[in-house]
Amino acid sequence: MSFSANQRGVLVGMVASVIWTAAVFALAPGWITPSGTPLELAVKWLCLPALALLAMIGRMANMRFLDASLIDGQDGGAGSAADRAQRVLRNTTEQCVLVALAWPALAIQFAPAQAGLFPALAVTFLIGRLAFTLGYAKGAAGRAFGFGLTFYPTVVVVIWASLRAVLG
Repeated sequence: MSFSANQRGVLVGMVASVIWTAAVFALAPGWITPSGTPLELAVKWLCLPALALLAMIGRMANMRFLDASLIDGQDGGAGSAADRAQRVLRNTTEQCVLVALAWPALAIQFAPAQAGLFPALAVTFLIGRLAFTLGYAKGAAGRAFGFGLTFYPTVVVVIWASLRAVLG
């Protein structure tokens, strides 16, 4: 099987974000020792994903305000800056919903020693959204790393929380 340059770029971004994700899960609980229960920390650190979402909403609102052709909620047209901003906002919203459901679900099953994972996940999420936003105009390869930094850790959290809930 032969991959296009774009597919190879996506693969590099995916692999890099998987390595980052593995490092966060392996290292963060032992390196970061915040005070508070795991649930308190999970909820407290949801502020960073919320900040990312707030920034994307503000960015879209600013674009609409400054462009008379968008101010009434019109579509910016396929491929336009407004279209890209709307897509980034939509993806950020989707990612934030997953995080808001998954982190507390895992936190209520955590031992206090594992609570340091949540600040690391929050910082990773914020970095991921920034990388996704900055790389979006460059296509799939440009946004792959940022997408992976927000998606893969959440996949791990959802699977981990689900298994712990089902298996006890």
